Amino acid sequence: MRLADRIVTPRLVLETLESEAAAGLYLRWLSDTSLTRLLEARHLTHSEDSLRTYVADAIASPSTLLLGIHLRSNHRHVGNLKLGPIDWPNRRAEIGLLIGEADCRGMGLGREAIAAATRYAFETLDLHRITAGVHEPNLASLKAFVAAGYVEEARLPQHFLVEGRWVADIRLGCIRPTERS
Repeated sequence: MRLADRIVTPRLVLETLESEAAAGLYLRWLSDTSLTRLLEARHLTHSEDSLRTYVADAIASPSTLLLGIHLRSNHRHVGNLKLGPIDWPNRRAEIGLLIGEADCRGMGLGREAIAAATRYAFETLDLHRITAGVHEPNLASLKAFVAAGYVEEARLPQHFLVEGRWVADIRLGCIRPTERS
């Protein structure tokens, strides 16, 4: 099954991330500790080479969809979204996103990207369930997932150590609407 090259929404174009993106914006975003402080990516050392390899591996994988999030109006690259790994036998996947450009946060772009990728996962990939995890202090991400139709399914207390403080992992899920019981 071929994964998407492009998903279009009213304000966004989500398209396969190319390895060239690793050299610029993506590396800058992942090097910004104010942005990654609530992401597990904060524990990794990123370089242009490591990100190029990560992107190339995602492109080659039959179970990962790594998309750049671009503004439709001017094709500005403002973030990335990952759907994967996809567990094909159980028709489920994990989703995560990063709105890297500070001036584009708080505009509902994350919600729009999550909703579009989730629809694609259900309607095109025939997945049944999508899950996500949010570090408890990351209220913006939590709000985006809930606005996109995800529900909180669990809170794992004291799951992550963030800036010297234990915080919960909030687990969210979305089940294909036609298959809810």
